[in-house]
Amino acid sequence: ATEVPTAWRLLSSDRSVVSPTTQEKELLIPPQRSVGCLYYTFPEFHCPITEKLLILNGQGGPALTVSFLHLIQPSYARTGYGLCSVSIPERYMQEYQGREEQLEARIRQQLAEWWPEC
Repeated sequence: ATEVPTAWRLLSSDRSVVSPTTQEKELLIPPQRSVGCLYYTFPEFHCPITEKLLILNGQGGPALTVSFLHLIQPSYARTGYGLCSVSIPERYMQEYQGREEQLEARIRQQLAEWWPEC
């Protein structure tokens, strides 16, 4: 793990621009995005998957990624329980500001559509 400027410099050949004020090369850093996260605990036998996966949403909706952390590290959840992590893009965090209960309901609905058996 490293800071964004260092990572950007290490992963690119030349991501710099000439500063209009100093006429020196400056590192061009891409804008950062904010992401929120919700965690859910549940009886482990209700987990809809058994593999260590990061599930990416390509269809829209507030749940951007979903992972079941207890599958990666069992100590992340109490014995007999699972732990689900859901990341939420900044856009939805802003849209539902002050209405977090509605955002959570929408996420639960989205997850129920993905895994109706749970």
